[in-house]
Amino acid sequence: WQLKLWKVSVWLAFVGVLCTALLFIPVSRGSAILKAAGLSFEESIRYHIWLGHTAMAVFTIHGLFYVIIWASNNDLHE
Repeated sequence: WQLKLWKVSVWLAFVGVLCTALLFIPVSRGSAILKAAGLSFEESIRYHIWLGHTAMAVFTIHGLFYVIIWASNNDLHE
């Protein structure tokens, strides 16, 4: 079960990094990227907030899973 939990935790880290990378897309009123994607400024703000919350939740679960793995192996003191 620890190996499965570790694999899920690594996968969550990749998802969190992807969300964080997408947060760096410029969200300004005149952004050419947003116009090319067909998003209005209001929609982009909504997606930006959603991505930020998702990244925080995913990284929190990722960290919690690692703490569980470390606690089960008695590695918390290291």
